Amino acid sequence: MPSHCRHRMSVLLDGRGHTRLITCPCNARTYALDGWLRGGAVRAFID
Repeated sequence: MPSHCRHRMSVLLDGRGHTRLITCPCNARTYALDGWLRGGAVRAFID
């Protein structure tokens, strides 16, 4: 698993620990431990 988000290159992992999913602090995209994108934030645009 890369330690940076593919979209904004935000740091995802730093140090040690245990987790099931990894969430980007910049854009709220959620990744599985195998690197696959599991979900993301939905943006609503208001005119």
